[in-house]
Amino acid sequence: QPLGLRENPERKFSVAEMYYFERWWRNQTEAMREEIRGYVKEGRLEFVQGGWDINDEACSNYQDTIEQLSLGLSFVKKEFGVIPRTAWAIDTFGHSGEQVAILAAMGFESFYIERIDFRDFAQRKERKALEFFWQPHLRADEAPSSWGLFTHINHFPYYQSVYGGCRSVLCNPQMSGDDELIAFGFAQFIRRKASFYPTRHITYLASGDFVWGYRNENPVLYQMLERFAYYFNVQRPDFGLRIAYSNPSDYVNHVRDDLRRSGKIKELETKEGDFFPYTERPGTFWTGFYSSRPTLKFFIRESGRRLRTLRKLSFRLRLNEFKWNSELAELEQKLYELSSVVSVTQHHDSITAVSYTHLTLPTIYSV
Repeated sequence: QPLGLRENPERKFSVAEMYYFERWWRNQTEAMREEIRGYVKEGRLEFVQGGWDINDEACSNYQDTIEQLSLGLSFVKKEFGVIPRTAWAIDTFGHSGEQVAILAAMGFESFYIERIDFRDFAQRKERKALEFFWQPHLRADEAPSSWGLFTHINHFPYYQSVYGGCRSVLCNPQMSGDDELIAFGFAQFIRRKASFYPTRHITYLASGDFVWGYRNENPVLYQMLERFAYYFNVQRPDFGLRIAYSNPSDYVNHVRDDLRRSGKIKELETKEGDFFPYTERPGTFWTGFYSSRPTLKFFIRESGRRLRTLRKLSFRLRLNEFKWNSELAELEQKLYELSSVVSVTQHHDSITAVSYTHLTLPTIYSV
């Protein structure tokens, strides 16, 4: 069953990396594909960023970043007729102003991030500045207003909604204990997080590494969420919390509407430049991956260079051919395969070489 969306029309789900989704998609029946297209049309399934993967923002060449975004977005446009406007990178090790420039130039309007320097993060909490307009490095002839992205910094550590000593509120499906006591603690937890943001809305990520990857767990996770929603929305509205399924673009639209109505949108801070280096605690700097495993980085960069050269040659061949033939079709398939490899190696756990050796070696062989 597709992500549990069939059982409840209120449910929503977000997917970020098309490399994995496309591998699932190609094995589906046409009936299943039409069902998924229906969820996308209804806004219940959203593609966030929609690139082939979530690229690293320090090591990836800008041309390879554009390549992986274009490959994924082309797939989304072809299969679903939509173009994502919300970018998503909550696990990369620091963030780049150049990434924002690329995203803005490709039509994105908002950006979800997370990993920034812990001192900057603490200061932004105090100022209620975890949401702001981010402008990349500008050329002298560029107007700032034409480039800024509305940016949201996720408050929860490592994109997991920690609550009650658990990596996620969903860890304990039975929620044993007194419902009201649990609800009271959760309400306090949410209100504290909401105090760091400028509006009455807060995004609560019910996710984490591999959380939604097991069919037998998904119904339990949804039941937990819906139990919380029923308690606050129906049984105890006096808590002052309303819980609803949402997705990144929904959240951004509600926040911007609130800011416009209140006139506070003009008060949002503006950020220029980068969030580098990433420091998660005193004395720890995520900088080694800038240069680690240089042979891997060389192979990936060289593959991107060759892809661009071959694509130019392919274009020249097509200009000189009066009809499409089998050789050109085979060449296009090979270029697609190379593009896929170049794109997936831009992943923030691949080109950075932070993976184990037994995972890195297949990457070297593939390129």
